[in-house]
Amino acid sequence: MSVAWVELLTAFCLAAGEQGAAWKARPPQWNEPATEEQIHALEKTIGVELPGDYKDFLRTSNGIRNYVPGADLPGTEDLKEFVISRSHKYGTYAKAIRDAFLYDDEIGFGIQDDEVLMIYSAGGSSGAIFLVVSPKSRAHGNVVVYLPGEPAIYPSWLSYMGSLTEQMRKSR
Repeated sequence: MSVAWVELLTAFCLAAGEQGAAWKARPPQWNEPATEEQIHALEKTIGVELPGDYKDFLRTSNGIRNYVPGADLPGTEDLKEFVISRSHKYGTYAKAIRDAFLYDDEIGFGIQDDEVLMIYSAGGSSGAIFLVVSPKSRAHGNVVVYLPGEPAIYPSWLSYMGSLTEQMRKSR
């Protein structure tokens, strides 16, 4: 368990809990840490090793309950099941992403759909978070976020979560 992640997740949950009635009623909570076996099983399912800081996050919290009001940030088992079910239903996971979110093969910022793992989806066109997992990608480890407004890119999962926490602190 990473001390940096413990501090950041504690700050995230505290900041989110002060954002509005929905989060005050049910603030985010981080999950028990993922085991190394769970992390390896997810990596086996997606066919690549996860970026180091995302693995550190999973070793600290295997997802976040009520990440946004009414929706969880999935842990290893949910991500694995999502990839398996989408691959089974659509033929390839990348095709599922393309059909749901894209008009072409590019996520944005020059990143291709087959280079990412979708970490979160708000459904339809209302938002998604992608982690670049392909070791061949020049953007390996980056996080691409589509939420209402402009898409954004962050150099790592840690920087994304840190930025999100800071935005919530400032909006209190």
